[in-house]
Amino acid sequence: MTTKVSPDPTALGARAASMIAELGAISAEPKRLVRLFLTPEHRRAADVVAGWMGAAGLRVSEDALGTVRGHLPRRKAERGGSAARRLVIGSHIDTVVGAGKYDGIFGVVAGILALDHVVRAGLALPFAVDVLAFGDEEGSRFPSTLSSSAAVVGCFDRSTLALADARGVTFADALAAYGKSPDDIAGAAYRRDEVAAYVEVHIEQGPVLEAEDLPLGVVLGDAVALLQTSCQLGTLAHNDFKIVIRELAPLLVHLPLDLLPIAFNTIPVHCGLHLMIANLIVS
Repeated sequence: MTTKVSPDPTALGARAASMIAELGAISAEPKRLVRLFLTPEHRRAADVVAGWMGAAGLRVSEDALGTVRGHLPRRKAERGGSAARRLVIGSHIDTVVGAGKYDGIFGVVAGILALDHVVRAGLALPFAVDVLAFGDEEGSRFPSTLSSSAAVVGCFDRSTLALADARGVTFADALAAYGKSPDDIAGAAYRRDEVAAYVEVHIEQGPVLEAEDLPLGVVLGDAVALLQTSCQLGTLAHNDFKIVIRELAPLLVHLPLDLLPIAFNTIPVHCGLHLMIANLIVS
């Protein structure tokens, strides 16, 4: 039976804020939010999210890369009929170092609360819905990004397993410590005929909506980025004009972002440039 239930926006907002605050308190550091992929903090956050999904009436599982999945099967008005493709709602629960508490998790919370309302209202959806809480979208721990979602769409690059974090721990070793096996990654992928669409609710990481006094925006495309790093080495010396052309040349042709040592009137021994080239692809 379908029950007509109109959610109270104020109560719903307060509930969402409470859930976001609970996850925002799970951090490796006390003064800034640090929740990296395949860490104890990731495990704690994943367990909290799994609890929310279960309380909302979803079937909870976790794939080989730690993505928490909450599944709501379609409710058939009649017996029989072919299986319908599902709607996937998702975002990530890892963070960039020092990130705000809304980045990523807002989209997970929104999906859970939406399906919680569907279940409570007894709504009969003609399609199934999955809510996904990815674990590695930011690339804050390993020099790769989107490995969780790559596995979901069946294009995980197994060379990623050999990548190491700042402490020398490889992706494969971290995965094993998390209780997962690389042999199971292929099983995380959806078939092409299983998914009808993907929806992600995300905070705006910029000032446009606020400046325009708009509550909501629709993404028309995605930015694909190419990252390049350049390192120029010189000889540490006093900034004497006679050697400026020879030793300071790297600074004249590059915009430096990393200088070692950082000292006034000194030619650095190391000059690093990090360049990101982004291109918008309109869907």
